[in-house]
Amino acid sequence: MRKHFSYALPAIIGIWAFLEATVFFIMPDFLLCPAVIARPKQSRDILLMTVIGSVLGMTALAAVCFACPGEIRRLFVYIPFTSDAMFEKVILEINSSFSVFFQPFSGIPVKVWIWTAIISKTNFFSFFTVIILGRVFRFLMVTLMSLGIEKIVGKPLRNYAVLFLPLYAIAFFIGLWYVSYYS
Repeated sequence: MRKHFSYALPAIIGIWAFLEATVFFIMPDFLLCPAVIARPKQSRDILLMTVIGSVLGMTALAAVCFACPGEIRRLFVYIPFTSDAMFEKVILEINSSFSVFFQPFSGIPVKVWIWTAIISKTNFFSFFTVIILGRVFRFLMVTLMSLGIEKIVGKPLRNYAVLFLPLYAIAFFIGLWYVSYYS
């Protein structure tokens, strides 16, 4: 049973990353960090599946946005942590490779950036390449930080996961709200 779960964990995170890039609002980092701490030997597989899921999700969203951008924009209203102010901010920053690369740290969901790039007729190949590099950079940073945390306090975290996971979830959602509110 345990062996099957070890194969399922990277797949679950890959699916989560795909959903986050399309319709879901909770970043894959939410699962990436505790998964790497729980399974440090699988960190490469977990990171790889996160990247693959995210890229596939962004590709799927881009295809749908190209086909029907108006309908997609109306659907964004129903996704939590997405606001009109975010779209306005991205419109101002979409032509800066620096801003696009640091999108994963901006607090503005990737789906907003993709839709805006398509609507503003940005060179989509360049945009997509830079935004993927930025997301890979963030996922790599989260993985490396999680491995560092695991080296220092991994055993107590695994032993008291029932206590730490709810605290982690609360802290994560407070941080998510804070970043999205002030973005």
